[in-house]
Amino acid sequence: AFQRCSGITSVTLPEGLVSIGNNAFYQCTGLSGELTLPDSLQTIGSNAFYYCTGAFQLTLGAGLTSVRDGAFQGDSQMTGTLTFPETMESIGPNAFVNCSSVTGLTLPKHLETLGPSAFNGCSQMVCENLTIPDGISTVSTSTFQNCKNLTGTLTIPDSVTEIGNNVFYATQFQSIVFGKNVKTIGNTAFQHNTSLTSISALPDGLESLGASAFYGCNALAGEILLPAGLQSIGSACFRDTQISKIEYHGSNIKEIQDAFFSAYLPALQTLDFSESGIEKLAYSSTAPKLTEVKLPNTLKELTLTRKYALE
Repeated sequence: AFQRCSGITSVTLPEGLVSIGNNAFYQCTGLSGELTLPDSLQTIGSNAFYYCTGAFQLTLGAGLTSVRDGAFQGDSQMTGTLTFPETMESIGPNAFVNCSSVTGLTLPKHLETLGPSAFNGCSQMVCENLTIPDGISTVSTSTFQNCKNLTGTLTIPDSVTEIGNNVFYATQFQSIVFGKNVKTIGNTAFQHNTSLTSISALPDGLESLGASAFYGCNALAGEILLPAGLQSIGSACFRDTQISKIEYHGSNIKEIQDAFFSAYLPALQTLDFSESGIEKLAYSSTAPKLTEVKLPNTLKELTLTRKYALE
């Protein structure tokens, strides 16, 4: 409707408006002042305010149910706090990607869909103690990537079964509480969360732990018990952490390749695979404090791929 109308400097939306269509204010780069969405508004269409790069303050309405893909993508000077009403059902892919001046976030309790990269790059968005809404089953790829002001405790509810790749990359949570039904933690899911000091026990039903999942979480300490039902472990999962013990007693994983240990593990003291079904193990980490290694009776092949690996 008003695509690329760069001369538009303000928009007043009437009470009674129910929907803003796709591309309605696409690249209206002159938009400034305040943009207050009426309480009657339910849906904001795809790319509705895409790359409206002017300085304006957004206030969400109380009746909003859906923000579709790319709705506010690239609005780098848009300010305000994203306080979503309890009516919200869906936040689409890239909805607020690179909205780097937004300063706060409150998610509704019953949100059902949270799309990939929804808040990726919202680097000034402050939220302490984030709880993923209970209706979410998948936290999609890169949803909160580079949201450097997400702090405190991250709580993953029991409804979540999958945490995608890069989801919490470079966030700054101090602790993580996992719900009991998480089956997949994706590649680099928590990489470079340098404030992270503790995580709850990995869920018993976890099946896949992605490559570099906790890589660079250099304050993360304690012991890690890999769940018995785990079926795959990615490379360098705990690289550059302060983990002191890694333990696995499952039977699904028959081979642990060199890539899993291709890391510097400065605090690692104990590896305990004594009750596992591992048959092949390749090890190449630099772990200067490692003093105890317990291997299973099932082991048939052990490879040290660096001569100093166990020094």
